[in-house]
Amino acid sequence: GFLPKEKSFISLVPENLVLTVLKRCEDNGVILRFYEAEGKSVKGYLTFFKEVKNAVKTNLLEEKVSDLKIDRGNIIVNVKPFEIVTVKLMV
Repeated sequence: GFLPKEKSFISLVPENLVLTVLKRCEDNGVILRFYEAEGKSVKGYLTFFKEVKNAVKTNLLEEKVSDLKIDRGNIIVNVKPFEIVTVKLMV
């Protein structure tokens, strides 16, 4: 099949969101952890290289806290100043 010459594995914007963890879960999901680094509340947009079926915000123990909205392939996360965010993706 056709693959583009370049493709991001993960895109996380804006720049003040810093990705610190990427790992596979026991249930074939993917865990991402990131934090807000500039002390600002932001709306973050996370894009994964594969289609995401479901995305949830979890606590640090990776227990579900809330569902996240997926809009045209972008997972939308509201992030507080200096907040550490853990997201679980099912692909």
